[in-house]
Amino acid sequence: MDLISTLQAQFQSSLDTFCGRAYTENSDLHRACTYALQGGGKRVRPMLTLLSNAACGGNAAQAFIPALAVELVHTYSLVHDDLPALDNDSLRRGRPTVHVQFAESTALLVGDALLSDAFSLFDPQLYPCGVSDSQYLAMSLELARAIGGSGMVQGQFEDVDWTGRSDGTPETLLEIHRKKTGRLMGAACVMGGISAGASAAQLDTLRTFGENLGVWFQLQDDALDGAPDTGKTPNKDLDQGKLSLVRLTSATQAQQITQTYETRVRETASRLDPKGTGLVALIHALAQRRK
Repeated sequence: MDLISTLQAQFQSSLDTFCGRAYTENSDLHRACTYALQGGGKRVRPMLTLLSNAACGGNAAQAFIPALAVELVHTYSLVHDDLPALDNDSLRRGRPTVHVQFAESTALLVGDALLSDAFSLFDPQLYPCGVSDSQYLAMSLELARAIGGSGMVQGQFEDVDWTGRSDGTPETLLEIHRKKTGRLMGAACVMGGISAGASAAQLDTLRTFGENLGVWFQLQDDALDGAPDTGKTPNKDLDQGKLSLVRLTSATQAQQITQTYETRVRETASRLDPKGTGLVALIHALAQRRK
């Protein structure tokens, strides 16, 4: 198995263990938490944490806790995004969304639980992973700052606020993508670096890499909005009037902007991962994705 396949299998095992420990009550809340977390998906964000740890000379055992935390946060954000008050989507990862499978109130509380439980992971007594208390604190603060009112949540707000409007620009869209998707991906990379004891310069590079990757990743998602078999409702963003390069620019300009971000991501990944076995391999895989 290659490095990515090995880490994906190990991460799934750690996620299974966590769910078996955290969500064992006979309640729809716990069943829905597990349903949300075990819905498959690309696991890009936890893989970024694990591969960033490897790129900085760490070992995977140091990075599974922050990888789990970032996946819980990402899943919470999806559960809430799908709610009727936001994107009102009925399909996620090829399955009914949590509020459809269970109830809207349950989905709201699932998001609350996943977000809270993500930060409970940064307890060295309950979840030791071989790093110092100061590293635990640094990772938890990195995640909190990335997803709060100046980060991911602000991006989600702006995404909703600009829906249906006709006065947006490509710059508006790129900033939304940077906050909504880039900040969490940047944090995922930085937490991997922190777990490996990376230098301040390495952490800055990882943050820039992750944020640019988030923008590129989201631009790919925009382009795939109408594609079949993505696990999401086709043309949902178009039908809702979401900002996208397809709406704001020509096809040629959209391709040029997307290519610019892909080039930035590839160049930075090559510096971080000169042997091309981790982050570079992940970028190659993401460039080929169709969902």
